[in-house]
Amino acid sequence: MIKIIYFFFILDYNNNIINEEAKEIITDINSSIKELSQQIASPKNPVPAGGATIATTALLGVSLLKLVFQVSQNNWNIKTKEEFNEYLTTLNTIQEDLSQAIADDTKAYQINLANNFQNQTKLKKIIAVPLQITETAKAALTVGDKLEGKVKTTVQADHKVATLNLKASIKGAITIIEANYNFFPADDNYIKKVKSKINKIKDRDEF
Repeated sequence: MIKIIYFFFILDYNNNIINEEAKEIITDINSSIKELSQQIASPKNPVPAGGATIATTALLGVSLLKLVFQVSQNNWNIKTKEEFNEYLTTLNTIQEDLSQAIADDTKAYQINLANNFQNQTKLKKIIAVPLQITETAKAALTVGDKLEGKVKTTVQADHKVATLNLKASIKGAITIIEANYNFFPADDNYIKKVKSKINKIKDRDEF
């Protein structure tokens, strides 16, 4: 199982001051990212790979949306804050789901590798996990759309980057799902349902 440590810190947007504690946290973040990137690049183990990458990409997008939300809400009136409070709760849940997806994807691959990718029931998991990532990332995009027009100037670019991250994650998930169709018979009912979902996403959202 991959262990990823997430660090959160607050920047002073008024004075752009980063204190010593924040500098130390940034160093820790760089170390964790470097470790993950080295694991992904290593040919010694087949995972983490694409699945962990798309989940992490979406996770970073969600983290940015949380930043955008928390910075922007300082300019909102009480009614808007109350109205949008549920979206922050949604983002927190999505963040947890995506963190779990990283471990789930790795576990699914390892289980199927042990079975030489022959167990049809277990094989469904290598499609189910990226499919869940797709749906979770889409839910985050919906929250991002709700924030449109209410984003503080200082984090408008962060809002756009978050959207790009989430869309990239969805595209990556679809690519993984479609590549794994080959493990199933063409007339498999499960795959037919998955294809229908993916085609609807492509047609509706231009992915």
